[in-house]
Order: sequence, then C-alpha cells, then structure tokens
Amino acid sequence: MNTTNEVDAVVVGGGPAGAAFGLTWRRFTSRSVLIVERSSYEGRRIGETLPPGVAPLLTWLGVGDVLNQSGHMASAGTSAAWGGPRLVDRDFLFTGRGEGWHLDRLRFDRALSERLVSAGATLRIRTRLDGVDRLPDGRWRVTLAGHDGTRQVVVARFLVDASGKAARIAASCGARVLQHDRLVGVVGVFEHPQGFSNHSFTVVESIPEGWWYLALLPDGRMAVALMSDLDLVRHGGWHRPTAWQRMLESTSHVQSRLQGARLAGPLAVRPATSQRLDAAAGQGWIAVGESAVAFDPLSSMGIGYAINSGIHGARAVDAALQGHPDSLQTYSADVARHFEEFRTLQLQHYAMEARWPEAAFWARRHVRSSVASDRADDVLAGVGVR
Repeated sequence: MNTTNEVDAVVVGGGPAGAAFGLTWRRFTSRSVLIVERSSYEGRRIGETLPPGVAPLLTWLGVGDVLNQSGHMASAGTSAAWGGPRLVDRDFLFTGRGEGWHLDRLRFDRALSERLVSAGATLRIRTRLDGVDRLPDGRWRVTLAGHDGTRQVVVARFLVDASGKAARIAASCGARVLQHDRLVGVVGVFEHPQGFSNHSFTVVESIPEGWWYLALLPDGRMAVALMSDLDLVRHGGWHRPTAWQRMLESTSHVQSRLQGARLAGPLAVRPATSQRLDAAAGQGWIAVGESAVAFDPLSSMGIGYAINSGIHGARAVDAALQGHPDSLQTYSADVARHFEEFRTLQLQHYAMEARWPEAAFWARRHVRSSVASDRADDVLAGVGVR
C-alpha cells in the first residue's frame, strides 16, 4: 500500500462531468486533482447525440477540437412524430448555433481523459474507490484499489462525486436521491449492409406505451431505444428481443428507417430516470453530472449539462477552498432550480402528446401537482406509482 501526498480534490468518475471539473481546475487554477475511473475507456458505450450548444463549453475548456477528430459525425437535427402521426423536422441550421454531433462516446470520453493528463491532472484508470474516512481536520482519507490488487491511500481536501446516478459518495455524505419517474431505455443496435449514412437526423416517435428513439452511430450502425417505465417494461416483457421487436413493428417512422437492417447483439436496459439530489454539495464534498441531477433523454441535456455542472462545480469548490463556503450552497440551489425548470418544460412537452390519455405511461406524465414537491411519491401518487 502506497500513500501519496495530499491533493486538493479526488474526483470519482472520469466521464464528461469529472473531466470538465478537472480541466477547469487545471486550466484556470493551480490546484491539484486526481481523477479515478473504473474503466480503461474501452468496451461498449452507447452513442449519444450532442446538441450544438455544447461546443462553446468545450471551447471554453480548451478542448473544442475534440469534436473534429475522426469518429464523430455531424447531426443535422431531430425529426419527431409527437402529438400526431406526422414527422416534423427541427433542423439545427435554423437555431443559429451550428450543427450537432453523433458522438462515439468511447472516443469522446477517452479524448477528454487524454486532455486531462496533458493539462497536469492525475488520472487513475481501472481503479475503484475502496473506502473513505473523514479525518479530524476535515480532510478525507481515500483508499483506492487497482484492478491488479494494488492499493493506494490519498488524502484530499475535497471529494467530487462524478460517478453517475447512484451517487454513492453523496449518499454516504447524507444526500438523498429524489426520483421523479422510472424511465428506462431498452436499447438495440442495428447494422445494415449498406450502412445508414443518409440518416443524420435523430428520430423520436411516440407510441401508447412510451416513445422510440433512433440515432446514427459514428460507425455506421443505428442505436434504437424503446423508452418506457421500468414496471411497464417488466410487465410487457419488452426487454426480451421478441417482444421488443414486436413493439418496434408498431412504429411507422422508426421502422421505415431500419428496412433491410438486422439487430446486432443483445438488447441493453439503461436507466433514464429524471432525478436530483436533495443537496448537491456539502462540507468537503460536491456532486456533478448525473450524480447531482439527471434529465429525461427527451431534453437532450445529458452530456451538455454534465459538462456545465463540472465547470461550475469546479468553480464552486475553488471558491470554498478560498474561504467562501456559501459558493457550495449557491451551486446546490442552482442545481435544484435548473431541475425544477426542466420539470416544468418536461410536463409541458409530455402534455403535447394527448392521443392516449388512458395509457399508463402517458397518464403518469399528464399529472400536474398544485403543490410543489421534490418527492416522486408525492408527484405521482394520484396515478398509483410506487
């Protein structure tokens, strides 16, 4: 077991949020930061469509050129059959913010990690958090375990939870995860002998049981996801290939784009809940990215907000270490405010689809509470969701 010198912050999670935190510190402060990542940036990662507004954040971090590297493809916009059977296009060209991107997530995350190291951050891959203790002086003693059995102890002034929706570090510090739904995505990847190069628009199509999402992957394949609630997926068996394919055949626009294609590999079930922590920061710790707040994929706020929260989280922690602890409360309040603004827009958007008011998926989302509540049980009690 080796013990390193003290670092200013240990960031658990080397995805976009953790990378944004580390890049912000290394570019704009002289503080030391250690990033801990369980993976080695290898293996399967579902692709994601990046809206145009994220590019300026990457430029601010000094890594704007990562989108120009091979492996990512331009995205022209979104087509949606929502509230009616007709497909309506929303072209990024008319937003005035440039084009979007179909990301190779593996390549994107790896590129950010390489820039972290170049900027002077310390990165430990294939490493997990094995224990955290609070020292009498308020610092943290962090025990790390490598994949090869090696262990390391690091003393940190701050802990940053960028580990994802489970938010285990924040939970160990007393924070609670407040879920507002049970949305999941059942994802399959299709391949076509001639590829899908002419389908640069992301497609969204609603059905009585939820909605479908289709997006081009940079390798020429297509990611297709059925989005519905976990209990409905289990009851309908839609996580099984036969039932999932049968649901897919009920669509019009998604199915038409898959003519001649075949499902390549098994289905994967991914959580897509809308949730936030009741407190996104506290004494000596902060949560960024999906550890702090996670949005319905319909919002297209995933990676963009993760990067944004990493940036603002880094600034808040830097200010706290300079003797301004109120910066952490401000950050936490901002996270809560952004989530409530999202919730309002989310309810408005789901209300636009009124064709199946009696279907369980839509009935749950058409509920409006006259009393503001942070608890999913309160918000959805009227439709029996538990």
